[in-house]
Amino acid sequence: KRRVALYVVPLKSLVEEKVGQFAKLWSGDGSYGWRVRACHGDAEESRRARERGGRKRPRPPALVDDGDTDVAVLTWESASAFLDALFERGGAALVRERLACVVVDEVHLMSESQRGAVLESFLVKLLLARPAADGRRGDPQVVAMTATASNLPELAAWLRASLFRTSYRPTTLDVFVASPPLYAPGGECRELIREPWMPTLRRWDGAKLADVAAGWAVEARKVDERRFANTDEALGAELCLAARGFVLAFAKTRRDAQDFAEKLAKWAPPPPAEHAKPLRAAAAALSRVAPPGSRVSKTLRACVRRGVAFHHAELTSLERDVVEGAIRDRLLRCCVATTTLSVGVNTPAARVVVLQLSAWCKAAELRQMCGRAGRKGFGDRGEAFVVCGVKASAARCAGLLAEDYAAIKSALAGDASLAPREADERRRVREKHYLDLVCSGAAKEGAAADVAFGFGADVLEAATLATLADLRFLRTAAGGGHEATP
Repeated sequence: KRRVALYVVPLKSLVEEKVGQFAKLWSGDGSYGWRVRACHGDAEESRRARERGGRKRPRPPALVDDGDTDVAVLTWESASAFLDALFERGGAALVRERLACVVVDEVHLMSESQRGAVLESFLVKLLLARPAADGRRGDPQVVAMTATASNLPELAAWLRASLFRTSYRPTTLDVFVASPPLYAPGGECRELIREPWMPTLRRWDGAKLADVAAGWAVEARKVDERRFANTDEALGAELCLAARGFVLAFAKTRRDAQDFAEKLAKWAPPPPAEHAKPLRAAAAALSRVAPPGSRVSKTLRACVRRGVAFHHAELTSLERDVVEGAIRDRLLRCCVATTTLSVGVNTPAARVVVLQLSAWCKAAELRQMCGRAGRKGFGDRGEAFVVCGVKASAARCAGLLAEDYAAIKSALAGDASLAPREADERRRVREKHYLDLVCSGAAKEGAAADVAFGFGADVLEAATLATLADLRFLRTAAGGGHEATP
């Protein structure tokens, strides 16, 4: 069987995007002729349903028995399941035999409290399979990538990797902070005086905000008729509707994203004639995959017919697929999203509009959202507008843009600062991590203290082992260490 290269990403949408991108590069005529495969939960469920013929018998990940795939793009969960299956069948020797290299994108998300432990546990297992006589490198090669982390030397040391830094970006990105004029207390649009109003525009030069002549004004009567909640929202709408190409807008909540998309759909000009039929087809596709009686799906279909969409976690995976397809086909004027589209996804957005800066918005999150504009392959320049005024000040936005990136933290290790409920959840995550290591056979590849060593801290605790032993999940092995009970 061929050795396979793994490209590990956090989201299913990223899996599908990268598969299409890699297939064009490596699978076409005149290229390497490599086979590229997508591996995520939906793909695995469909494959199992076909193969088991109605039987409930579980099956291992398809990639285990696939000797023809050269590059596999996987979510964290699918990558972890594949690695567990290799350890169960042949231990670390089989892992080294089958894996050529592993690339982990957006590795800073390992800090996430919910899913981050899945990625960290996956990397621990990879380290166990990589003996290195010089203490640095082993096989398979592991490449971890991030654009938003501050403690890269510590991460490189943990992965036994060399550190490579670059500030190169293939396209130019201009970031602006836009503030609407406040003619009335609270900025209520219906109270605006009847005269043109000029927003304040400042450009972020990498260190501070510099004033820019706006160059455009909005008639107060026009804004008033739209009945937006406040001038922040009205300015965000103007930035979306005045753009010549596709705009990706970010809202704070699902409700905010849906409401803003509805307003844009109402006030946007009709879509071009050549887009009308494909947009109706997209709306029909949404109708076929929509949950019965879903009001959210009905609203989405109405917006899509007008060339506008919204994208958030309340949509089904199939609905998100349709919206993302319409974005890639450049059928939409604007898509309003929560952070579901802020990580890694490439869209043809020349402009990004951040509608609200919530209290919990972090520097990395803001930069990820701004960085969705001007992606390689969709032009040579992008612009991002952060709307500040009624609910967030330009000074706070500048502070976030200037702030250093946060450090990557272990999602497995104990943390004395956690609240009791969070501490209990972290303890259960550690128990699952170590149990996975033992059951997959990965724990046989090193000393117990090394086996459970997460990023930055030893996550192996006597209390964790005692709990698993009391529950009869583990027992002491004859040769030392632990093994799963029958």
